[in-house]
Order: sequence, then C-alpha cells, then structure tokens
Amino acid sequence: MLDNVHQYPLEADKTLLYLQQNLENTNSLSTKIYQQTPFEKGSFYTLLGEHISPDQLYEFMHGGVGAKIRNAVLDVVKKELQEHPDLICVFDNINGPSYEEALKQGKLLEVDVQCGEEIYSIVTKKTSSDKLLKLCFSYSNACWHSLCVLSKASPIIRENRSITEADLISIAQEAYLVIAGAYDGESFVFWKRKAL
Repeated sequence: MLDNVHQYPLEADKTLLYLQQNLENTNSLSTKIYQQTPFEKGSFYTLLGEHISPDQLYEFMHGGVGAKIRNAVLDVVKKELQEHPDLICVFDNINGPSYEEALKQGKLLEVDVQCGEEIYSIVTKKTSSDKLLKLCFSYSNACWHSLCVLSKASPIIRENRSITEADLISIAQEAYLVIAGAYDGESFVFWKRKAL
C-alpha cells in the first residue's frame, strides 16, 4: 500500500446509513448490495491520507481527505483476486450508455454483461490486468457513486452476454468485499466479510 495511505475502521451504523443513501435505488446491483449483503458478517473500513480527524471519517459526501487512492484500491482488488481465485469482481458501469447503445457504438468491454439495460463488468483472476481494472474503475466512477464487488457467486452468462436479477441477488448475498465510492470521489468505503 502507498506510504501516505492509511486504513481506518468505520462504525457499522454510520457507514450503513451512507450506503443506503449512496446505493439504494441507484441501479439494480447497488440496490441488491444494500438490501441483500449480510453486513453483520463483516466489518467496515476506509483508506485515507494521514492526519484525518474522527469527524472527517464520517463525512462521506465531502472531499479534502487526502490524495486519490486509486492505485491502493487497485492493489487491494488484485491481491484479493490472486489470493482467492474463485472470486469474481463486478463493477457497475454508471458512466456509460445503455447496453444496446454501447453495443451499437462498439464500446463494450470483453468482460461486459447486461442485466436489462444496465451494464456490469465481471472480471476474474484469469481476465484481470492492471489496464482492465483501471478501465472498469473509470467506467464505474462518478463523484457521487462507484461500486465494485468481489463475490463468491458464479452468475450464468447467457449467449447474449446477459445475467439475471437472480444473479445480482446471488452476487450480493455471496459478497466478500464491497467497495463503494465516497469522499466526493477521493476514496471508498470498504466492507469485508470476516471469513470467505
């Protein structure tokens, strides 16, 4: 991890309130994560710069908490995929067009799938690379929302590159690590299951 990036534990009740505001009704996966992930089976934390006050930890909607930590987050995702090759990493594509529009424009990634009109990128240990992970994070990142989920679920990807709402529920219920954008896009809130 980067020298100036530190891990800070977060209280569950305050963090869940933020996740409700950030995830619920944003898209199907975000809603399923908030509603179906067993948050009581893990703990919350964040990665921020040095010299953060206790009050700043819970100002999830505000920036000014240190340098962007994208590389540290990429390292976390890569490490988890290496240590747990059965995990999948799912990104929501909040910044892009609908699936049909992206298909027409030739803007789909080889790891993209559709659920209704929404696009999700599903990366595995086998398909992951620094370039692909950075691209998926950029498609998922807005100052008000970003979501990356590492899960034990194994969604069935159909011939038309689609998954179902049931697959999203499984991804949420089997989540191992949830990474949600916070701090005005400068960092993330993490939830990690205690045992895989």
